[in-house]
Amino acid sequence: TELGLLVSGVPKIDVADWKANSTMVGFVADDPEIVWFWEIVEEMSQEEKAMLLQFSTGSSRVPSGGFCNLRGVDSITPFSIVKGVADDERLPTASTCFNAFKMPVYSSKAIMKEKLLSAITCGSYGFTFA
Repeated sequence: TELGLLVSGVPKIDVADWKANSTMVGFVADDPEIVWFWEIVEEMSQEEKAMLLQFSTGSSRVPSGGFCNLRGVDSITPFSIVKGVADDERLPTASTCFNAFKMPVYSSKAIMKEKLLSAITCGSYGFTFA
């Protein structure tokens, strides 16, 4: 939560470790959307990275030992980027129990960045059942 970030500080998030321990559903690693996603994450402040992690997994902290130890409902569950429909108007959503970041297919990196930042700053405390 925001209060937790204020009290305990912003964690150091290693994007290379995050990327190396992530999976994709409907995407492949060299799809433009995946390249854009990781470029945007690299450009984020540590606070924004923590907010993205909170939005996607329910926790703003990297587990002890790194992203290879990220837990889902009852076991180690890697962060996954799940392909959504092509829609420049939709915001990304998440299924935190499964560490799944559901990303619409955007027509540009600029639109992706705008929607991603909107989701993590305005929508990081909502939940969906999917």
